[in-house]
Amino acid sequence: MFLVQRDGWIAATAQAWKMYVFDIVMLGGLVCSVGVTYSFGYRNPVPWKALAWVCGLLVTSIGGLIWLSTSLRCGACKRAVGWHVVSTASANAWVRTLETMMKCPCCGDRPGEITRN
Repeated sequence: MFLVQRDGWIAATAQAWKMYVFDIVMLGGLVCSVGVTYSFGYRNPVPWKALAWVCGLLVTSIGGLIWLSTSLRCGACKRAVGWHVVSTASANAWVRTLETMMKCPCCGDRPGEITRN
């Protein structure tokens, strides 16, 4: 799960709580995947129970990804930073990229930094 850096971009823009909501939703998905596994473990499995767990898994997984992709936004350029990182980083690197980024990947804005013209 996510451990947001205190000096990173997400913490500096006060959006760490959005990452923690995503964590909670993904934990719900984990519970659903365990439910699917156990629903097939019985001697006489009931198919509708497994289907309910699978539907819960799909809703939590897709819903969590949509939440993360649309809720993380840059205050300067107003773009969806979550979607930008998820769609451009590799599948095994987007989580780490979100955890460690120090500036907006879309516009380069660094919160708290004073820009002089």
